[in-house]
Amino acid sequence: MNMHKQVIERAVALLKILNATGVVVVDGVEIYSSGAVKVVPAHFTKSGQPRRAKNEYIKVYGEPIKSTGPGETCVIAVPESADYHVFTNAARSCALRAWGEDNVIHERDKDARTITLLRVL
Repeated sequence: MNMHKQVIERAVALLKILNATGVVVVDGVEIYSSGAVKVVPAHFTKSGQPRRAKNEYIKVYGEPIKSTGPGETCVIAVPESADYHVFTNAARSCALRAWGEDNVIHERDKDARTITLLRVL
């Protein structure tokens, strides 16, 4: 553990010498901070949507995807509270993982706020 501390101290020293802008956080403790840096909490994704919200989406599209057989389609309505693109990307990704990459054909209807997934095999 002592070696880790030395490496971190050297890294922070180099950042100070370079006048670097950024934040260094180790084990949840802020060690170095310089400049106007926005720190995003770890429970948020790149899209800014809380992970909890994405997990809530699974409750909407998970069962239709599981119950769709080969050659069948499922039409999933996007909830009003959900971001359309985030939701449809998540639903398509779930279908790809469940059915296989070559077995999914999808169509998005932004006006009707739905995504249609066709399971090929």
